[in-house]
Amino acid sequence: MSEFSTWAHPPGPGPGQQCSPQFDEPHQLWPSQIGYPDPIVYMIDVLLRTHSFTTSKVLVISASGRPRTSFDASGNTFAPGTKRTLPPSTIYGFNGTFGGKTFSLHFPHHGFVGDLFTVNGTASPVLEVKRRRYRFRFLDASLARIYEFTLMASTQGPRSSVSLELKGDELEGQYRIPDAQQCMTFTQIASDGGLLPFAIQRDSFELWPAKRREVIIDFTRYQDGIPTTMGDVVYLTNVMKMPNGRMWTNSSRFSRPIPPTRSRC
Repeated sequence: MSEFSTWAHPPGPGPGQQCSPQFDEPHQLWPSQIGYPDPIVYMIDVLLRTHSFTTSKVLVISASGRPRTSFDASGNTFAPGTKRTLPPSTIYGFNGTFGGKTFSLHFPHHGFVGDLFTVNGTASPVLEVKRRRYRFRFLDASLARIYEFTLMASTQGPRSSVSLELKGDELEGQYRIPDAQQCMTFTQIASDGGLLPFAIQRDSFELWPAKRREVIIDFTRYQDGIPTTMGDVVYLTNVMKMPNGRMWTNSSRFSRPIPPTRSRC
């Protein structure tokens, strides 16, 4: 005897065996009725998990946007204007509706940006290349950070921000290349929409979250025409300053730094 036949309500061709038992009717033709074998039956455990929509503090407001009295699962009440943490919640229906309606005002936050970049999960990676052209596909998998990449050469190499006695948000970059100079260019051949109608020569390019760029890098010579030699080091460098997850504070597209942006949620 198969395992599913021992269930309280096993599936089958009869009324109520193909849907919930309270519906005393079949809703489809059973395969054996047309000469096919019985279907394979799977038992899938359906688990209901809670999750948090945000970890930020919220202000409970009415439908008109004014602070209102709120309460928790134990029945405790909180005066209007009290900053609260939303409790874990679940979606109770397949149509995506929620139990009741609660309006909450999220306090502005500045996103999340780290100061240690990884490439394919590796921090500070090194790629040894031959003296030829390579095709690279870039995808920004960061949560909020926007990059501007350029190819740099240096005689002294990277130095830590601390050793350079930098202060404040200038420490976020961890490492700097004080004597860096652009040494190569990118030839962009594709973007999110696929291949470009013609290649574009770029000194640098921006990369925003979830965006893609494909470029060709020619490692046979530098941009001034001097051939590369074995042992040369080229740094893929992010030159965009972004102290928080809102927006950069400088970019090569602008002649001077732009002030930090502010917005409301």
